Amino acid sequence: MRNKELFDEAVEVIRKEQVASTSMMQRYFRMTFKQACELLDELEKEGIVGPEQGAKPREILLKTPKEVNSQSNNMLNTFETSRKLSEIQNFHYQAMDLAELAFFKKKHKGDEKGVTSLLKQALEFETKAAMLLKDDNDCEPTRSVMFRSASSLAFTAGMKKEQIELATEGLRFCVHDELKAELNDLLS
Repeated sequence: MRNKELFDEAVEVIRKEQVASTSMMQRYFRMTFKQACELLDELEKEGIVGPEQGAKPREILLKTPKEVNSQSNNMLNTFETSRKLSEIQNFHYQAMDLAELAFFKKKHKGDEKGVTSLLKQALEFETKAAMLLKDDNDCEPTRSVMFRSASSLAFTAGMKKEQIELATEGLRFCVHDELKAELNDLLS
């Protein structure tokens, strides 16, 4: 049976010192070699320290507060990134559905006014998707592809100013030659 106070104090010492050895436990708690070994075995069972490694100190499995915060931040960042990508995907799908409807109307009904309205709506959604990646150069080439798509929709809708602005933004971090050429074509 373990002494809870001793166990909790040992956890705090290990967390603070980031070392777990029999000799350290003996010195810190003024205990026998056998007691120190038993305490470390108990700490191992609870997942605080790793198994015995001969003369080397045991591996510390207990995270420091800094590591816990870092892990929490990574999880939060992963969630935020996932949420952002989902939002981008939703905007993009809405844009593509509207563009497809516009092309269908143009081909089968000849409704130019309705086509332009649908293309402008598609452009609005695609621009929202692209703008969510505006300053995220880690998302290349997706970032530039989104701006190329939005610029192409602006071209098709006859919105020259938006076409040039979106193509220019797409080129800002673009590193792919083929994509650069397509964005440059949209600038002219």
